[in-house]
Amino acid sequence: MRDREVKVRPKSNYMSRQDDINAEMRAILIDWLSDVVQEYKMHQETFHLAVSLVDRTLSKFRANRERLQLIGTTAMMIAS
Repeated sequence: MRDREVKVRPKSNYMSRQDDINAEMRAILIDWLSDVVQEYKMHQETFHLAVSLVDRTLSKFRANRERLQLIGTTAMMIAS
């Protein structure tokens, strides 16, 4: 199981591969996800899992800014 966990871990330089989004946009998304978690009184584990899913998705695929919030929302739904 640990072997699989290492394989799906986001690469440390994944943001440098993104053409249309940057670290500041990711930070805005993460802040928004945090607000959603607080507003709907979700568990902190849900937030952390959603952030992990966002990072793994962005590590694997290039995303455009129009889809970034959709990626975050989808990650939150999967995490919850």
